[in-house]
Amino acid sequence: NIDLLDSVARLILKFAKKSGLSLTDKNLALGADKRQYNPGVEDFLKRLREKRTKNYLLSSGLKAYLSCLEIAPLFTEIFATTLNYDENGEATTPKQVMTVEQKAETLRELAQELNGSSSDCTGMVYIGDGPTDIFALEFVKNNGGESILVYHDENSDEVKAVREKDAANAYFPADFRQGSELDRYIDKI
Repeated sequence: NIDLLDSVARLILKFAKKSGLSLTDKNLALGADKRQYNPGVEDFLKRLREKRTKNYLLSSGLKAYLSCLEIAPLFTEIFATTLNYDENGEATTPKQVMTVEQKAETLRELAQELNGSSSDCTGMVYIGDGPTDIFALEFVKNNGGESILVYHDENSDEVKAVREKDAANAYFPADFRQGSELDRYIDKI
């Protein structure tokens, strides 16, 4: 009786340990410097920063990995799965898993901080890209904010699931380049 995302985090640690890899943050972040992004993501984040827009990353992934991404400094803050460590600095177990529910709780906290009410998402835009974002997309949309699903395949199960729940205000290909449909929509709102 364990959350799916908690299970995934535990399996990542288990497989990494089995492979003989020391579970330090440095090793858990291997490959972060080779990560491929959707078209225009880095420039999109830079434009948001230039406009002094607070920009947060909410992810079910490991914070140790995400904090080492080239684009990490472009976020105001990263909220993700954190780990417990032993005396040698090696990860042992998940500390706090960024579950579907935890994403919505984090959004409530951000709404409280930004708007003075945990149920006021006015001025907030949530961009999600998968099934772990449905609850967060729906929360922001239903509380006065704007929720957007980006996709690679418009006919994917993820897009169908979000459409079935009517969880997003808008749907766009995962193209963040200046002048793309998504970029124009963000500028408009």
